Amino acid sequence: MRNGSGRRKKKRGRGRGRELSRPGIGCHLSSPRDSVIQEQGMQVKTEIRYSVAFKHQVVADLEAGRFRSILAASEHYGIRGAQTIRKWLKRFGKNHLIPKVVRVEMPDEADQIRQLKKQIRQLQEVLGKTQLENVMNESFLEIACEQLGVAMEEFKKKTPTKGSTDRGNGPGCR
Repeated sequence: MRNGSGRRKKKRGRGRGRELSRPGIGCHLSSPRDSVIQEQGMQVKTEIRYSVAFKHQVVADLEAGRFRSILAASEHYGIRGAQTIRKWLKRFGKNHLIPKVVRVEMPDEADQIRQLKKQIRQLQEVLGKTQLENVMNESFLEIACEQLGVAMEEFKKKTPTKGSTDRGNGPGCR
């Protein structure tokens, strides 16, 4: 293919000429750059492209019952992608071969789950506000102790907590 200036255009494709070695399928790995890149410590991401005929063969084998599951077919053919065969089945209109998850629950169970999720969201919101208030109170305490000339650690040790009965013995910021 030539552009307007008479020079050849480079064909741009997603395959980049590298294929994975699979002797039973007839693929091979071929890229002189790969060995150089691997020597330099960089990883090469190999993109695998399957032919339409190969895709049809895998789908036909699944439809004929040659494999018990999609996982068995992917292991047999050496297909690494978890969703690759599922996409082919959808594309070729063979959705009935994709296993489905059926969830059986009591009618009130769905409402209970919804309420629990709502409660979790509310609790997370309250927790966030409480944490923010705690940070603000710590900052106020630090500023107050600094203005009074008292070390914050010393103030915390001498100041009784809510549950304590001993009151009024320590320096106070009251």
